Amino acid sequence: MTLSKMLNHQGSSTVTDNLDKLCFYFNFEIESLVTHFKDETGEE
Repeated sequence: MTLSKMLNHQGSSTVTDNLDKLCFYFNFEIESLVTHFKDETGEE
C-alpha cells in the first residue's frame, strides 16, 4: 500500500508493518499518524 492510497482512500486497510515503516521513515510516533474514531452506528 502506498502513502498516497492511505491518504486518499478513506477506509482503506493497512497493516502494522506499514505503519511502523512510516513512523521510522518520518521519525514520528504512531499518534502522529493514526487517529481512532468511534463507530457512531453502534456496530462492532
